[in-house]
Amino acid sequence: MKTGIKIALFTAAAAAFGSCVREEQFPIEPHITYKSFTNHGDGSATIVFSFTDGDGDIGIEEGETGSNFFLYYYYKDANNNFVPYDNPMTQVQDTLTRAYAVSPIYHVNPGKKKKSSKGEIQILLNPPVFGAPETFKFACLLVDRAGRQSNLELTPVLYP
Repeated sequence: MKTGIKIALFTAAAAAFGSCVREEQFPIEPHITYKSFTNHGDGSATIVFSFTDGDGDIGIEEGETGSNFFLYYYYKDANNNFVPYDNPMTQVQDTLTRAYAVSPIYHVNPGKKKKSSKGEIQILLNPPVFGAPETFKFACLLVDRAGRQSNLELTPVLYP
């Protein structure tokens, strides 16, 4: 009997403590951090970023068009400087930009207080990911539904 009471008290205390845990708070501007790059060997690759957002308004809603995650491609030139990769589509010196639409993040309590969010964004880069350069970098940017831009995150040197 005493064991049952102890278990019940422990369970009640654990439930009470669990309900007191504060939700993580983040600034309302999104923030991204580079995590990893995986070359799949077939010309494709996956790049992964973690993100935080204070009001959870990440992602393009169904039916909307546009992009909210941008990868800017830089390669190492003969002088060992990382320079923008010229966009062959525009024939203008312009950084080759890959734009993606990140799906929206939905909360369990729609219509109530906006919640901070954190998670990972995984982007599959389809062939051809790489041009001729042996080393390259991406500068990356995330935009939330309110139009607030994240930090510009620069990857380390990547190899095809």
